[in-house]
Order: sequence, then structure tokens, then C-alpha cells
Amino acid sequence: MTNQKTIGFIGQRIAEEYLKNEGCKILQKNFHIRGGEIDLIALQKNELVFVEVKTRTDFRIVENEILHSHQIRALKRTAMKYLRQKPHSLWRFDLITVTIEHARKAHIKHLMNIF
Repeated sequence: MTNQKTIGFIGQRIAEEYLKNEGCKILQKNFHIRGGEIDLIALQKNELVFVEVKTRTDFRIVENEILHSHQIRALKRTAMKYLRQKPHSLWRFDLITVTIEHARKAHIKHLMNIF
């Protein structure tokens, strides 16, 4: 596993634990179709939450909080595929950024209903 993949894996695990602590039930990790992937799919109360997780190791980098148009299209397409398999009436897209400091302390920013 490359260093970047390892950092991403750690960030996703941190985001997963954060969501569980917020009362979410994790339904699926890394839901993948050709041309798209959703990092986490969770249920919060009666709302389905599609979560994109961005992990970084430097506070100065803010680009990780930006989803580009092609990423948004891929997320929407992937979510629609999931909803065709498992219909649900209420759903949203969230972005969680995890910043990992050198001392292994993580800072989490949760942006809800991003589009």
C-alpha cells in the first residue's frame, strides 16, 4: 500500500468512527461502480448519507475541501446506482475532511448536504 493510500485508509477509518459517534449506522464502505466510488454510505435516523472522505496531512492545503465537477458527477452517478439497488426516499451528500497532524492527532471537518 502506498503512503497516500495508507493516509486515505486511515482518514476513512477516522471518518467512519466519527460518523458512528454522531449516531450513524455504516451501511457500506467503498461502494464502487465503473467510473465512481462512494467512500462511506451511512444511515442517520431515516436519512441515507453518501460520504466523500478527503484526508490530508497539512492544514495549509485547502484543495481537499473542494470537489471538482467531474467528481460531483461521478458521486451522483454512483449514488443513483446504489439507490436503484436499494431505494430510499431521503438522502444527502456529505464531505468529511480529516487532517492528520504529525503527532497523529486528527482534526475532522464535516460539511453536510454539500450539493
